[in-house]
This record gives sequence, structure tokens and C-alpha cells, in this order.
Amino acid sequence: MRKLGIAALYTLLLSTFFVGATYAQLTTLTEGFDTVGSAGPPATGIFAAGWLTVNNSSPLGDNNWAQGIPTGTDGLGANAQSGAANSFIQTNFNAGIVGTGNIVSDWLITPVLLLENGATMSFYTQASPSNPDFGNELQVWESRSGSSTVNVGSTAASPGGDFTVQLLDINPGATIPSGTTGGYPTTWTEYTFTISGLSAPTDGRFGFRFYLPNTELDGTTIGIDTFSFADPTTTIFTRTASGNWTDTTSWTPAAQRSVPARSRWDLRVRLAKTRTSR
Repeated sequence: MRKLGIAALYTLLLSTFFVGATYAQLTTLTEGFDTVGSAGPPATGIFAAGWLTVNNSSPLGDNNWAQGIPTGTDGLGANAQSGAANSFIQTNFNAGIVGTGNIVSDWLITPVLLLENGATMSFYTQASPSNPDFGNELQVWESRSGSSTVNVGSTAASPGGDFTVQLLDINPGATIPSGTTGGYPTTWTEYTFTISGLSAPTDGRFGFRFYLPNTELDGTTIGIDTFSFADPTTTIFTRTASGNWTDTTSWTPAAQRSVPARSRWDLRVRLAKTRTSR
């Protein structure tokens, strides 16, 4: 019984430590859409990691956000921004039914993220270069409603629900042909945002809304790739160095002295923290 009690206490202490560490961790997310997968059940690919899609089009079509198709009738007409040729996510006008006044409102929603002032979000997007005469529109919205619900509004025409902060609107109304000034880009283009206006950190999501107000006149295929979200204190080093290291350095202590065990442990912790920032 004594051994069991000690083990239980040890487990409790470890659990308390790691729960505290979890709350203190900084939220980051990168997604290259190598495997989009399916919502299931069971959920696979990005859906198993907490991504969601909501097709709120009226009337509903056959398509939704899915694995990228580089070529072909339903394809983007381009390879991914990075990685394998199909490692992006796409949707198109067939998320709704083509017809006068019919509306596409197809949402791609991130997992729950810790939103705080100074955090950054970025992604790449492009429309198909094959049919530049048709306009496309992508809106990016922010929800600060936590993880309890995913509400994109009750109608296809008007977004709403949890997503109340608009960060971006590419080609409002889809009125400008793709690939022209003010229209949807037909080459991979990066968009970057910095979160602001929060009184305190909060859980939330980002929503990408592919919107076509009139499928008779608007819409081709669009893709999204290389999504990234980073906490404001996260530093990402991208510089690459090459060559030969020809210098050598040796260290000679000025004096030998004993170091208490706790100091040695603290030093190792500091070194570990420093190394993780590489």
C-alpha cells in the first residue's frame, strides 16, 4: 500500500506539472495540405487535426473543400505553392448549383487557436488561370467564440454566427475578372495578418469563405496552401548557412568550484530552452 501511495502521489505531481505546462505553451499551427483527407467518420487528414468545412451554399452543389487537383476539368491549373503538386486544398463554383441568383458560400475553418494581440496568420491562395473571365471572391473571418460552436450564419448570402471580425475580402462581389488588377490572383500570392484589438488572449478560429453571389456569372476554382499561425513570442529562423567551419575554440575555467545540484539542473533547463528556439 505504501508503494502504491507513493506512485499515485508521484503521478499526481507529474500530472499537475504537465497540465500547468500545457496552459503555458504557445499556440502555433502550420498546414501544407499534403493530406486533406475526409471528415468521415472516421475523420482523416486535416479533419482529424480539427479542421472543418461547412458548405452553406444555396442550393447545395456536389463539391466542397478537398484535396488539390493540379490539372483537369475540376483542377486548379497549377501545382501547389510548395510540396507535392497536389498538396493544397481547393474548392470551386460546383460547391453550389450553377444558375441565376444561386449563391456559393463554402467555408474552410481552422482548428481552435489561442488568439492574442501580436499573433500572426498567413496563407497563400490563387485562382485558376485557365478561365480568367470569371471572378472569384475569398473572405477571411475571425471567430473569438472559443471551441464550443462553429456557426457561420443561417443564410448563404450573409456570413455571421461566430465569425464577426473580417480580416480580408479578395475581390468583393467577385466583380473583377481573375488575374486583373483588383481581381483574384492567378498565381500563388501570400496574405499576412497580425491579430489586434483583443482585451485578453482567447480561443478562436479563422474561417475562409469562398463566396460567389451569382454562380451563373461568377466562379472558377481556387486553392489555398501553406497556412501558418504563430504566437507573437515565437521566433522562426529560416536562414540557411553552408560552408566549412575552420576555426576552433577551447575553454579553460578560471577556477574550479563545486556547483550545487539545483544550479546544475537550472543551467540545463536554460540551455534546453535556448536550444529549442533554433
